[in-house]
Amino acid sequence: MAHNRHFGYKYSHFGEEGKGHDLKAFGNAQGKNFEWDADTGKFGINGVDITPVDRVVKVVKVPLAAVDTGGGVFSWQNNEGASIIIQRIVLDVTTKATGACTIDVGTTDTSATTSSDNLIDGLDVNAAAGVFDNITDKGVNGKSKQKLANGKWVTASKASGATAGLAGNAYIEYIVV
Repeated sequence: MAHNRHFGYKYSHFGEEGKGHDLKAFGNAQGKNFEWDADTGKFGINGVDITPVDRVVKVVKVPLAAVDTGGGVFSWQNNEGASIIIQRIVLDVTTKATGACTIDVGTTDTSATTSSDNLIDGLDVNAAAGVFDNITDKGVNGKSKQKLANGKWVTASKASGATAGLAGNAYIEYIVV
């Protein structure tokens, strides 16, 4: 174990805290490699710097439910410890509602059971199963982005009709501010 390097099946350990080592790993194809500079903390693939940036886009998956109350389709609370900017809500409706039904999706400071339509307004989830979002399918009051304080909610609620039979998932894409 010279120089504190450990090699094992699917595991390699180089250096120790404060005494790191640069790393360069090569693939079988010409010019394919991964690099890490221990002094600067920079990452690279094939000579291109891919060092992580200050903020990353996060996505949370929330199941849809056939519940006709405020926040009944889904409710998600921001527990990031800071405000977030919601960039996109994608609804993957795998099973449409069995009867006429529209839903609203939005942010709310009030509670997990409060209806809001500031992201998607009046989306018909009985016409067909499919993929919908707050960019293409936002409706009249929907917006392409919203800021949400820590501890507050994104809810999806029945706007009209009944959600019976509705199934799928919501994907909330956001950045922590």
